[in-house]
Amino acid sequence: MKKIVFALGGIVAFFVVLGLGGVFFVVEPYLSAIVLQFGEPKQVNTEPGLYFKVPFLQNVQFYDMRAMCFEAPTEQVITSDKKRLLVDAYIVYRLVDPVAFYKRLRNHQLARLRMHALTVSSLRGSLGKITFEHFLKDKRKEVLEEIQRSIMESTKEFGIEIIDVRISKSELPPQNSQAIYRRMVSERTRIAKRVRAEGQEKATKMVALSEKEAARIITDARKQSVEIQADAKAYACFKHGEMAAKDKQLFKVYKGSEFLKQTLSGQDHKFILSSNNKDILMPLRDVVSVSS
Repeated sequence: MKKIVFALGGIVAFFVVLGLGGVFFVVEPYLSAIVLQFGEPKQVNTEPGLYFKVPFLQNVQFYDMRAMCFEAPTEQVITSDKKRLLVDAYIVYRLVDPVAFYKRLRNHQLARLRMHALTVSSLRGSLGKITFEHFLKDKRKEVLEEIQRSIMESTKEFGIEIIDVRISKSELPPQNSQAIYRRMVSERTRIAKRVRAEGQEKATKMVALSEKEAARIITDARKQSVEIQADAKAYACFKHGEMAAKDKQLFKVYKGSEFLKQTLSGQDHKFILSSNNKDILMPLRDVVSVSS
């Protein structure tokens, strides 16, 4: 008999615990809970605490209200100048209306699929209106803001708030990268040839100007030299004239010595002179008599 009572007591206790577990539920601080009855939302609990539901008729759907990140797969887009880009983007979002989210999407897996489609559409629409160069230089921020606005407008009805949208990587496909690299090499080679040609032209002009200036300097120097020599000869003639006027005998001796110096310099020479050339021999005779 006691065994039967203990068995019945255990069964009752089991059903009591089961009933209490089906009556109460706990909402954590980072969760929200929707009480569903036959699949329809009846109650939303967003504050942490202990709540009640009708057992067996109602069930609870929990949703994480913390910010979450969705990384979209790499997508190929085409800019307005027909450049192909491989773009990696990610979205930071969170739930703000659990009921709308439940009615439209039910779970995060479906939400990510919808956000992926919206991200691809926004990327293609925004990047398709600008050139590749503008996107890299000064339009990146504007493109991200436009994409974020577009996704936010489309996800409001889903009970989702878009916190941020970012492009983590944007690059050219490998075949395009090689083509651009070859074009860059060709462009740099063309620029280098142009710079060398300009430098050679400047060098040729500088050499021509230098040679012209050198020729001018040499011509001026020769002209000055001729003028100086002419002035010196004129001055010498003037002095010779003064000498001849003051002392004719001394002038004859000087002229004779100059003649002998010019004629006897260098190799040995032999002269046959008559006794009538007294003016020429007189300096030599005087030099011999003085030295003896």
